[in-house]
Amino acid sequence: MKKLFTFLSVVLYTSAYAQPFNEYTKNWATYFGGEGTRLIHSALDVEGNFIVAGPILGGTLQALQNENYYNQFITTQSSNFLYNANLVQNSNSNQSIIAKFSPQGTLLQAVYVPFEIFNLKIDLTNNLYISGSSRLTNLATPNAWFTSPSNPGLVYGILVKLNSDFTTNWLTYLPTDSNTKICLDENFNIYGASHSYIA
Repeated sequence: MKKLFTFLSVVLYTSAYAQPFNEYTKNWATYFGGEGTRLIHSALDVEGNFIVAGPILGGTLQALQNENYYNQFITTQSSNFLYNANLVQNSNSNQSIIAKFSPQGTLLQAVYVPFEIFNLKIDLTNNLYISGSSRLTNLATPNAWFTSPSNPGLVYGILVKLNSDFTTNWLTYLPTDSNTKICLDENFNIYGASHSYIA
């Protein structure tokens, strides 16, 4: 009798617990991005648009070297925002895609940037703050903190502020190539934490 009571209790509890889930409905969903795309960062801008971003991590070498394949997912033909097969090494691409969707799910804008995104934050005027890494040594803007990489290696840490249209406001190299965590305070000062290779 005791065993039967325990079994009935579990069944009744499980049934009652599952009930609330039928109140959720899907508004929209979409597939987006090419092979190896990892949309692992997201933010909402002040208009309620949904911004997603992430690196191209892994994939077949044949696909990663096919620029036309990846460029079908973006909304511009500006050379600053195109996928670059020269940034492919082995089975990885040191690039990321950033896309903006309306609240209704319409793709508004999508671009590639020549660095891997580690962290993404947004401010009240829709500027994006990104930490990441790049294999390129010529991305820094004039008067940046570090206008060229200060650490040895094949990839270099970067910190970048993008305008709401995803153009670069400023970009500096960081004295690290590791995953730098960033956060913003109420005045949008940037704080970061990482280990450094500078002695």
